[in-house]
Amino acid sequence: MSKDKKHIQKKLQGKYRRIKQQYREDQKIDKKEFAIVAIIVFLIFFLDATFKTF
Repeated sequence: MSKDKKHIQKKLQGKYRRIKQQYREDQKIDKKEFAIVAIIVFLIFFLDATFKTF
């Protein structure tokens, strides 16, 4: 009984760890994408402003 319980616990811990790892990787991707989008938006606004002044 206790052997099975330990096995199940280990399985769940492994699953949880994998999910956590996946979540962390997803967050890294989101941060990169957010930075890229922010830079693009900033460039568009900056260029728009400079062209309006000329």
